[in-house]
Amino acid sequence: MARACDAPGPGAVAGAPNSVAGPPAHTAGVERCRSDVRGPCSGLLFWAPALGSCSGLLLWACVLGSCSGLVFWAPALGLCSGLLLWARALGLSSESMLDVDAVDAPAFVLEDALASGLGPTHVHARHQLLYAASGYLRLREGGEGARDHALPPHRAAWIPAGCAHAVEVRRPSALTTAYFDPAAFDPAAFPPAAALAVFPMPPVGRELLLYARRWGPDHVPSPTGRSCFGALARLAGEWAAAPQLSLPRARTLELRRALAALEEELARPWTLDALARRAGLSARTLSRRMKDELGEGLRAYLGRLRVHAALERLASPGASVSAVAADLGFASPSAFAQAFRRHVGETPSAYARRASP
Repeated sequence: MARACDAPGPGAVAGAPNSVAGPPAHTAGVERCRSDVRGPCSGLLFWAPALGSCSGLLLWACVLGSCSGLVFWAPALGLCSGLLLWARALGLSSESMLDVDAVDAPAFVLEDALASGLGPTHVHARHQLLYAASGYLRLREGGEGARDHALPPHRAAWIPAGCAHAVEVRRPSALTTAYFDPAAFDPAAFPPAAALAVFPMPPVGRELLLYARRWGPDHVPSPTGRSCFGALARLAGEWAAAPQLSLPRARTLELRRALAALEEELARPWTLDALARRAGLSARTLSRRMKDELGEGLRAYLGRLRVHAALERLASPGASVSAVAADLGFASPSAFAQAFRRHVGETPSAYARRASP
């Protein structure tokens, strides 16, 4: 990896955001360099009130999606009292510390324990199969037809190469991800859809993914490994064909304001007139905006939004189906169960048994 070095003035850190303070001026003698990997710097380097005498070369890297976030020093980094380093403190994933697109292996698996937070929107040249063993994530699909996808425990997501997305960790999560080089496999082995898809992960999928963990980014899969990854890709194609529960995102400010109001008061018996007043629009204009930007009207979207919220609430320990139904504004537990089954494909009780810790 080529690196561009510079010698900023005292108190500055090369390439860091303005909000990240540099070391005190008395720390002269530290040569600061940054890598020239693409994207703005995330500011993984934080300086405490005092930084001791440092000798040697300090290199640090930018982070944007798959860019490296590793910290290197050579030949010697002296006593550095108060220097806080490391990406894990920010809850970043392994792919934030590894350029997954530069790995030689045709397919490999990474495992992560993620803290709550929202990562940057990014794109990979590899297909991804994500499996959430615990926690709760939201995948924010970018580009045309931007949508939000819920990824609760024991569900998986297929993210095709070139699909812009961001990962929002709503609850600390354990994530296992398989990466596939599209050029290394028969194109027919992959799901045909070019959009992100979320689906329940069957037991056979979990076992195959667990077995594939032995092939990390430093291990080229054996013929058995390639067969394992190929089977995962083909099965993901079948699973990804299931109906999707996702939320389209608004493009205009007024509609975003309306959708935020719905999220704030999910149990409210919303009418088009009441929501239009919150959005600063006429009821007719709001109805047209919803159809144009979301593809559905208020009633259909609100029902989808409530079920989306139920996925997260039912994944909490000790969640009560009847309490969740009441909190989200359903007329009865049976009405909730009917709507939930229509969108998710199983009853709220069955989902809660699998999803809650």
